[in-house]
Amino acid sequence: AFHGPCVEGLRKFGLAKAQVCPMCREALPPGPDQLCGEARRRYVAIFMKVERGAASWGALTKADQREMDEVVRFMRQAAEQGHTEAQDLLGIVYSEARGVEQEFSESAKWFRKAAEQRHAGAQCNLGYSYFNGRGVDQSYSEAIKWLRKAAEQGHADAQFNLGISYNTGQGV
Repeated sequence: AFHGPCVEGLRKFGLAKAQVCPMCREALPPGPDQLCGEARRRYVAIFMKVERGAASWGALTKADQREMDEVVRFMRQAAEQGHTEAQDLLGIVYSEARGVEQEFSESAKWFRKAAEQRHAGAQCNLGYSYFNGRGVDQSYSEAIKWLRKAAEQGHADAQFNLGISYNTGQGV
């Protein structure tokens, strides 16, 4: 058994480079960066098949669906450890039904977790969720709040959509 904070401490100070426990030499469990990296690598392979027209999110082959199930499992493990990129990606997967059932409430939950940790992409995505009432009660003022936070960090899509909001008067 591993004590999570100790393992992260070893990794933080570069003492876990061999990825084994310094006491018993047992292999360390993968950290959130490793989990997210593996999920992202596998996800991109499926994403590219869909983009090329060799597959579709609504009708993945059994092998691709098994692979996507693994992607989601890795993303979720990283997201549950607080990895903001994994949280945002998990939100996107659920929002856009990429290999999973579309669940806007699940999507908004993951966007919020990353947004509250200042992940600009997730802040923008949470803003969209509020604008459209997807997984949350529709609220233009909440949408603007989250878009503004992302825009202040230089997120171009958030800046663009915030500009449109000011132009149309929606939420501002």
